[in-house]
Amino acid sequence: MNAAVNGLTYDAAGNVYYDGLNTYAYDAMGTALHTISDRTSPAHEGEQVWTGAGEPGASSLAGPLGTLAGAITDGVRAEIHVEEESTITLDQYHTTIDDERAAYLQTFGQDAFTQATGCKQVAGCGYNDSALPANLKKPQ
Repeated sequence: MNAAVNGLTYDAAGNVYYDGLNTYAYDAMGTALHTISDRTSPAHEGEQVWTGAGEPGASSLAGPLGTLAGAITDGVRAEIHVEEESTITLDQYHTTIDDERAAYLQTFGQDAFTQATGCKQVAGCGYNDSALPANLKKPQ
């Protein structure tokens, strides 16, 4: 490691590290967390395949009109998807957090996990639900 600037460390090749981990590892983990989060989303229960938002399909084979039809279909599917995502329960939300924490622990190890969460393990690690919308909070 060579230079430290704003809490980041750079090696001789110019790779950036934060707390000893290459920032590319954090980028890759962020991509993986999207998939992990989707598994507990009401819109993805049962490992549903998302076929909208520009993915190629039969409509793209029909030329410009097919492309237009595909874009309209994608817009409708996206609206339905957003609506389904908004029905998550507090238990599903907490399961998502636990699954993401488990992946972080497995990927970066115990020391990084404890530093990030203040916990030694996933089970029993608390949640800060103070910023959640009222419909997700449990009555006190």
